[in-house]
Amino acid sequence: MLELHIEAFFLKQGDSAVTNFFTKLRMIWDELDNFWPEPIYSNSIKCSRKIFTLALQRKIKVRVMQFTRGFKDQYNNITSHVLFVDLIQFLKSFHILFNSKDGL
Repeated sequence: MLELHIEAFFLKQGDSAVTNFFTKLRMIWDELDNFWPEPIYSNSIKCSRKIFTLALQRKIKVRVMQFTRGFKDQYNNITSHVLFVDLIQFLKSFHILFNSKDGL
């Protein structure tokens, strides 16, 4: 599992399109999910929803950082902006930002 985390951290876009780079990362993340599945939400435990939400938010933030870290230098201005934007806003604007840059 450690090797997968390292691979995701050091993976670079290189000459690949953003979609291909994302697909490679997604494959690593899917393998990691097999080893370490998300917590199961349950209404029976009062704090379970909060813990579930926090765990999911952290997982997404780590993946956003891994994804943006591997971009080509031409995306540096977008990457620095994205890392400071609220996560939900990022998810809404991500598609728009990279559609215009990579011709997705």
